[in-house]
Amino acid sequence: MKIALLKRWSILLIAVMVVVGGCSSAPKPYTINIDASIARGLGYFEERALRKNLEWAVDSVSAFLNKPFAETLQVVIFEHGWAYGGDRTVHLGKKRIKNREAIIYGVTEAIAELQVYTFKSKGLAGLMVMQYYERNGGGSYVLKFLRDNADKLLPIDSLMNNSSIFINDNDSNTKVNWLEPAAFYAYLLHRDGLTKFQEFYGNDLDGIEVRYGASVDSLDAEWRNWLLGNSATDTVSFR
Repeated sequence: MKIALLKRWSILLIAVMVVVGGCSSAPKPYTINIDASIARGLGYFEERALRKNLEWAVDSVSAFLNKPFAETLQVVIFEHGWAYGGDRTVHLGKKRIKNREAIIYGVTEAIAELQVYTFKSKGLAGLMVMQYYERNGGGSYVLKFLRDNADKLLPIDSLMNNSSIFINDNDSNTKVNWLEPAAFYAYLLHRDGLTKFQEFYGNDLDGIEVRYGASVDSLDAEWRNWLLGNSATDTVSFR
């Protein structure tokens, strides 16, 4: 009786393993390298959850840009801070490893740009955070925050050509300056849709005038009217 029962359980276990194996997702075109010592310090389940969130972030950015990522993403955990990335490396504060907002911000910078603290890296990373908000039932605070701090906005051309603006953490305007590129990109999405944005983002910033048929100064003026006028809401369409 016991032997027969054991056989039944063995058959059931094998069936479950076959089903689970058959439902496993296809291999990713990229690899995620979390330092072994860091992984051990996180614990098995914590490390597994982090890896899943990193995969979600990479897949989200790749889909948004319509540009698959097929390289190795390095992961660095540091003691204090939020998240940033560049040159295929994402840096996450230890207290942010479960925070999807921080993860997608850092991953976006890591896989979309080779350099950190640029208009393009801050703009796209902030835009992906805005998309995350939209898909989780809440409007982004970004547009409202910038409207409330309109007196601190800098010309878009200045932000594009002066990356040091994004490095000065002691400047009280830093948060505004970090969010401006994201809101500007949100306007470009609103203006001409996702396909045009993908075409633009794949080129140098000099291509903006060709892609959008307007100068940076003109687009800046349009953006401010949209942001501060009645047409801007706290949500953005990502289609």
